[in-house]
Amino acid sequence: MNAIDFDGMNTRCFEYGNLRIAVRSHDEASLVWLEEFSCPAFRPIDCDHPDWTVTLERDSPLYGALIQRLPLTNPDSVDFFTLDGSFQQHELLESDGHCLIAYDRDNSVFYIIDKINCVVRILAEAVGRFCRMPLARVLRELGTIHCLSAGHLHCHAAAFVLGDQAIALAGVKRSGKTSTLVHSLLQPSTRFITNDRLFVQYDHDRLLIRGMPTILKVRSKSLDLLPEFGMRFRSYPYRYRFTLEESECDVSEWRKTMFGKSDLVARMSTAQFCELMDISAIGQATLAAFVFPRVTPDVECVHIERLPPEVAATRLFNESLIAASSPQKTAEAFRREGEPSVLSDEAVKRQCERVAHLVPCYDCDIGPASYQLPYLFDGLLRKAAA
Repeated sequence: MNAIDFDGMNTRCFEYGNLRIAVRSHDEASLVWLEEFSCPAFRPIDCDHPDWTVTLERDSPLYGALIQRLPLTNPDSVDFFTLDGSFQQHELLESDGHCLIAYDRDNSVFYIIDKINCVVRILAEAVGRFCRMPLARVLRELGTIHCLSAGHLHCHAAAFVLGDQAIALAGVKRSGKTSTLVHSLLQPSTRFITNDRLFVQYDHDRLLIRGMPTILKVRSKSLDLLPEFGMRFRSYPYRYRFTLEESECDVSEWRKTMFGKSDLVARMSTAQFCELMDISAIGQATLAAFVFPRVTPDVECVHIERLPPEVAATRLFNESLIAASSPQKTAEAFRREGEPSVLSDEAVKRQCERVAHLVPCYDCDIGPASYQLPYLFDGLLRKAAA
């Protein structure tokens, strides 16, 4: 395989937990986008000795040689990116256990992974916006495996900070997490942490939560429930593969397609969302409460009830984890020797029990009129502090 020529490449370095990743590419715009998309969960740093190096490259001869090997007959596939309930898999061209080459058909890029030297090459025929999400997903998966290996709990949850207290909104899809998050962030003195994934870390008798950057998706029904947010988005419709500056240049044409659409879905990056909401974001915070929102038509407004720790622990385990499988696994493509392939259910249950005993957990039934309240969680915070 061709050696990597770093000459002339632009570089950004990031830290997630204590994992350091250097990202290199000739395409400066993609690195600017990556920093906007990944921060503040991934913290920009200066780093001469990263744990991993990720490159986004345009190498026409090598790309052409690999394309000639396609299509594969009955190709093997390999687990690449952690989803909620499964892995995103890609076709495997070759692997010797320590190095592998795989093809991502959706984005027309090859991944060349050297686990010995901790290098991931993303190889494209032409570098542009369509390569940006593969770059972000690689960063996210490296951070995910690092945190799972350290014993942190991976939750399917949104989170925000109100004052100096972080509230996590956990639950299954369509339980009301994103709508509740957006509504909560309309309150003054709030800050954004994450909209879909977070890690919980035990740290000296407290729980720290760290966000994991994802595309923020707000469905049309939620836009109807949150008319102020819907109006903001239609006035300035962001696209998540664009930087803020690129969105500014492109917005007039894109806006024409937004007005009058009944099935509109908002998809944007953390930076775009925070600019739209005129709020700031924070990478990590001390957890004050776990809330399990649930859209309930039978409740007129909102009903909040504290859960016993043993009930909350069960809810966390059964409804609130990013679980690629049961027992939980880590992605084979990036997993190095010594990193766990499987996290036993019993170990994860113990993590859930620790969380439920350290912070209060609440059921939150949300009725049709809930989002008309100015500040949904004032009462909850008073209960948590009592």
